[in-house]
Amino acid sequence: MKQIKVEPKTKQLLTYLIDRHAVATVTSLMKLCYLSDLVNYQKFSKQISNFEYIRWHYGPYDSTISAYLMKLVQEGMIDSEVAFTSDDNEYFRYKLKNQDYDKSLLSADELASVDAVLNSLTGFGAQALIQVAYKTKPMKALGATIGGNQNLGKKLNFAA
Repeated sequence: MKQIKVEPKTKQLLTYLIDRHAVATVTSLMKLCYLSDLVNYQKFSKQISNFEYIRWHYGPYDSTISAYLMKLVQEGMIDSEVAFTSDDNEYFRYKLKNQDYDKSLLSADELASVDAVLNSLTGFGAQALIQVAYKTKPMKALGATIGGNQNLGKKLNFAA
């Protein structure tokens, strides 16, 4: 298994999102990171995180998010709890353990990008965030549709 470099700034972004989003699941966090990175890229020509997004079954994805979340649990920054969907599918929800967390690596501009995304998507769950992500230019550029298999595994291009 390849060694994953856990970037402190990406961990801070995830912690910030967990703090500010009501139901923090892997899917919702991945889509919020993607949308925050996309907004920041559109404004400042750079991502906030070090995620490399590919088009996957439920939209933009980077498999390293699981390693980041596991690291935050191990460090005692967040808790994970098992929850169930209405049809008894199991998933993890993440909660911040300590309200006093470091976000010093996130610039004011980056925080503004993240806050803009969070404010415009307040109350959106994972399924709604997936729908929003599929409407973005990088996903459309690949011809991606919800439930489709077009260009699975292809890297998303923020400049699209």
